[in-house]
Amino acid sequence: MASPLYLTLLAGPVEAFPVPKPVIDAFVSAEITESASEPSGFQLTFTLADDSILQTLLLLAGDSPIPVLRVILVVTFAGLPQVVMDGVIEHHEVVPDATSGSSKLVVSGRDLSVLMDLIPFTGLPYPGTTPDARAAVILAKYAALGVVPEIVPALVPDIPVPVERIPVQHGTDLAYLKEIAEDVGYVFYLTPGLLPGTTQAYWGPQVRIGIPQPALNVNLDAWTNVESLSFRYQPQASVLPIVFIQDPVAGMTVPVPIPPVTPFNPPLGLAVPVPQKVTYPGDTANMTGRGADARHRRSGRARRRRHRQRHPERRPVRADPAGPQPGGGARRRAGLRRDVLRRQLYPQPQARRVQAELRAQAQCPDLQPPGRTGPSVLRGRS
Repeated sequence: MASPLYLTLLAGPVEAFPVPKPVIDAFVSAEITESASEPSGFQLTFTLADDSILQTLLLLAGDSPIPVLRVILVVTFAGLPQVVMDGVIEHHEVVPDATSGSSKLVVSGRDLSVLMDLIPFTGLPYPGTTPDARAAVILAKYAALGVVPEIVPALVPDIPVPVERIPVQHGTDLAYLKEIAEDVGYVFYLTPGLLPGTTQAYWGPQVRIGIPQPALNVNLDAWTNVESLSFRYQPQASVLPIVFIQDPVAGMTVPVPIPPVTPFNPPLGLAVPVPQKVTYPGDTANMTGRGADARHRRSGRARRRRHRQRHPERRPVRADPAGPQPGGGARRRAGLRRDVLRRQLYPQPQARRVQAELRAQAQCPDLQPPGRTGPSVLRGRS
């Protein structure tokens, strides 16, 4: 005999509690979508009758100042409870049904990563911190919501020297966490914790090795557990990128190929396709090996241009105690050339030039010839 399956629904502002019995009686179905690269989502369907308590809840929540309405779904199977979703409601809609005479209330939402994508913290510096340390500092803000960080340090850490560059955040916490994870070949996502009200924030390599699962069976009578199954093999999609970095000591350019298989990125099959295409990502000669690898992981020229515009690195301003910087004479000569060119292109009117010479002669009367006045000299010159 199969074990029964029980579903527990908890909801509330910020902190979720078990919902009352009328809400459970109106519950129809629940749909949960889980993804390793995108936020997970859920959709709950309720029967909305004329005398339903949900009508009153919707009226009360219409002008509610509470921006966060948390929903937790717990499934109990064979006596073992497991949290399958912990998120917040984004929107709800009412679907009328003329045939049955009752409407449907559809509530949709996503996991707690929605709260990390609300406020941009553009310009927040992180001096002398590695990407995993930056992720720990950002996730510490959400400890009050039960977010427990699980951070895997980078295999080759890139520690920026504060006197050379300071990483600066641009955008929301969710966008920046995904960006620094992509730079080191990692992923970032949220999964429900072991206990209701806790969420695990995973920042690390994509997990491809786990507990063996039951086989997928198609057309095996009672053992069938999959309706359809298809596979696709595309060896032409395998690409071998080669980046070029410059040794700061020797001044030599070194090509570095990046293999598609790494210790944190094992193959999914026994046969690894041989790369048939080679690409050369640009703008990597002035970077370190870690930075060149991160540049390769950013896909698209538009994204690289957007990264340079939106993520400037603050460089400290050094005061020179010796006075002016070298090359000041060249800058002054360039300024004089610009002034001469501007005067040739845009000559001053005659009256303005006469007034300028009058002021100069009034300040230095010794320069005028004896027996002549300023206006006579100016008339003779004009």
